[in-house]
Amino acid sequence: MSISLLFILIIALMAAGAPYFIRSITWNRFNKQIKNEQYEQALQTLRSRVYRTMFGTFDSDWNQLKLYLQTNDAIHIEQKTNELLANKLTKDQRHQVANSVYFYFLDKENKDMARKLLDQLSLCTEADEYRYDQIMYRVLIEKKSEDIEKVEALIKENTNVKEKGLLQYLLGLQYMYRNDTKQAQMYFNRAKSNLKGTPYHKKIKKLMEA
Repeated sequence: MSISLLFILIIALMAAGAPYFIRSITWNRFNKQIKNEQYEQALQTLRSRVYRTMFGTFDSDWNQLKLYLQTNDAIHIEQKTNELLANKLTKDQRHQVANSVYFYFLDKENKDMARKLLDQLSLCTEADEYRYDQIMYRVLIEKKSEDIEKVEALIKENTNVKEKGLLQYLLGLQYMYRNDTKQAQMYFNRAKSNLKGTPYHKKIKKLMEA
């Protein structure tokens, strides 16, 4: 092999490896900024041309949304959610976005955004999961109590402690809407026990003390 051909081969290999090297540096910088709680710098990294080129526009916007959720930046959470959903997304990407923020807007009782996300989920979610999303909307946003039997059935089927606790919370709320204090308190007690260490534990305690 001639020296010139060897030189060309080395250059070609370096050029091929350069994108992976740049991706690694950029990703490590971003993770370090998050670890050090340098959130503004992390956002700048995500918005940079280098990041968007190396990882793509969706990945940039998606990680910005996750960062806004982490810092509880309500204004930018709604803004970035709307931006993402207005883009041309794959079915999996649409589900990833809508599913990640649906519970956030339910918890905030933001009716318009919760309704919008429920409509989005109807386009990209399996039937059983979507029925559960609909129940959540009716109970937490519309304050309806028409799903007691459905939630009771879901509780019997579920073995996950946290998921069962959330269902018990939904059941307690529905009995509360019906002014059935005894049944509401019973399910809130069960939910509180199963949801220790989650934001719902504190919320249920407040409801029980009211």
